[in-house]
Amino acid sequence: MPLNGLSSRLLFLLLLESVVLVTFTIRPGIEGTIYVPGNFPTIQGAINAASSGDTVYVRSGTYNEDIVINKTVSLVGENKETTCIYGQGGRIAVYVEADSVVVTGFTIKSLGGQSSDGIDLNNVRNCEVSENNVLSSFFGICVFSCSDCTIQDNHVWKNQYGVGGCSCSNCSVSGNEAANNQNGIAIDMSSFIEMKGNNLTGNQFGIVSDFPENGNYIVNNSITNNYYGVHLHFDETNESISGNCITGNTITGNQYGVWLKYSPHTRTAENNITSNFCGVKLETSVEDNSIDSNSIAKNSGYGIWLSSSSNNCITDNSIADNRYGAMLASSCSNTITGNAFVNDGMLISESFSNSVDGNSVNGKPLSYLENVSDRTVENSGQVILVNCNNIRVANLDLAYTSVGLQMWGTNNSLIMENNITDNAFGIDSHHSSNNTLVGNMIANNLHGISFSMSTNNTIYNNNFMNNIDQVNADTSENTWNSSYLKSGNYWSDYAGMDQECGPNQDQLGSDGIGDTPRTINANNIDCYPLMEPDGWLNHPFSIQSNVTITGQIIGGDTLNFTASGPEGQTGYVNVTMPFGIVRGRILMVFIDGQRFFRGPLIITTDGSRSFIYFELSLSIHDITIQYAVPVVAQGGGGGKMPYVD
Repeated sequence: MPLNGLSSRLLFLLLLESVVLVTFTIRPGIEGTIYVPGNFPTIQGAINAASSGDTVYVRSGTYNEDIVINKTVSLVGENKETTCIYGQGGRIAVYVEADSVVVTGFTIKSLGGQSSDGIDLNNVRNCEVSENNVLSSFFGICVFSCSDCTIQDNHVWKNQYGVGGCSCSNCSVSGNEAANNQNGIAIDMSSFIEMKGNNLTGNQFGIVSDFPENGNYIVNNSITNNYYGVHLHFDETNESISGNCITGNTITGNQYGVWLKYSPHTRTAENNITSNFCGVKLETSVEDNSIDSNSIAKNSGYGIWLSSSSNNCITDNSIADNRYGAMLASSCSNTITGNAFVNDGMLISESFSNSVDGNSVNGKPLSYLENVSDRTVENSGQVILVNCNNIRVANLDLAYTSVGLQMWGTNNSLIMENNITDNAFGIDSHHSSNNTLVGNMIANNLHGISFSMSTNNTIYNNNFMNNIDQVNADTSENTWNSSYLKSGNYWSDYAGMDQECGPNQDQLGSDGIGDTPRTINANNIDCYPLMEPDGWLNHPFSIQSNVTITGQIIGGDTLNFTASGPEGQTGYVNVTMPFGIVRGRILMVFIDGQRFFRGPLIITTDGSRSFIYFELSLSIHDITIQYAVPVVAQGGGGGKMPYVD
């Protein structure tokens, strides 16, 4: 509970209210305004002599006394910087127990320090406390069981509570400076309190309320560099509370900008919420809260964070440059619509049955699919799949978002040839199995791929480049390569050598595959790590040509491709092959199914690689290079074949 020690204070106020505190004699001949020290040397003496409606005007000076105001008077200081009331160690420096009292223009400090209060209003109406400096007290200004009171334009600092209290209604707290208090403004169990235009900085809590009731407004405040900017902790048993609103505020540099707990029917709207750790947190709040029309940017952790919260709306917000734009953790049946994410996006955890529609990420649709099968995802800035099956995600640019692709309970899907770069998470997979990830660029993310309880996935022919954490797969077991001919993945942090080739990497000659596996952990090993980005395109063969080469297909002992160019042009093809693969095999070239004999055919080796060079007349030809194991003829010899040894 933020208001530690409040209950003992309130008990003291109730006791104080029942005691006759002072006796006095009315001084005759003084009407309207009483001057201190002109008419009376002490402020209390002037108050004792005053009639209801009088003004006690206090000249600049230091007044060492505890004051009780038990009649309707205005207590006015000449200059708040030079007119000082220093309480003498009692519990309260200025105690107000009458209606329609004004206290303005003082510096007030209790010598009892943070065991004493500056100004207390107890069970009063229509009082005003304005333009005072109140410091180094327990409560700087306390309002208890008050209504229709105004706390305005005060400077409260280094108190346990700058402005605090409870059980109030229809009060205004506006234009105050609250700095370096434990609690800037803390009013509990109250309704229709307007907190407007205050500047709160350097407090543990900027604005805080335990068990707020109906109709409180927090509007147009500057709330900066506190630990909690705005924290409302509602009664979890009372969902009928409504009408609370946080709007038009500048909330920046706090650990938590807005934190609502057990909140029902609260609107957080049209605020500028920047550079906090978390912009807006909704915790265990299950009834019709709205977070809408805010600018939420540059928060180092979360723009919006829903924790165990359901049936809320997040709509029409501008959410930019946060690490995670909107996080849903164990939060179901919420509506997220019309939000524009820039350089961030959504992230979910154990959250289902949410309605996510009409949102954009970096100007492209946020594709959120739940309980969908047999679908191809197109034109997306971010993809989230929840309990889906047989989804194809291909040829997308998923960059500069919180997570490029997230899968929860999604199976049998194909993730192919996407550019997944510069995200917090490139791919984040939970409880998802039998998916294939092939041909993707996964680069410059904080986390390249994270697998949690996701097994039997196949990941090959991807580029893992310069991710701070390339892969996290501690709770999952997956396959990280295909066959030798189709190879594994490229890893920018792989430090192995390439001096051997073959399925077991035990034959002489480089083949573009590292000679030792790339081990993620004991259950996740890439047996065929590639030495170069996109290395699968040249493994185990590379082709140089002055014509167009397409359709490369590697068979068990063949390389197939198509060569095309202008009709009648003479083209050349030079194929490089690992020596270890073709050693002891017969090399043959077929063009359009016919064995090639007509032009130059040159086969050479440098000891680690073999080279096949030939020329042909175009236009379009299907080429097959065969590297067959020689068959020993029975009963006699035959013609010689091109043989590599």
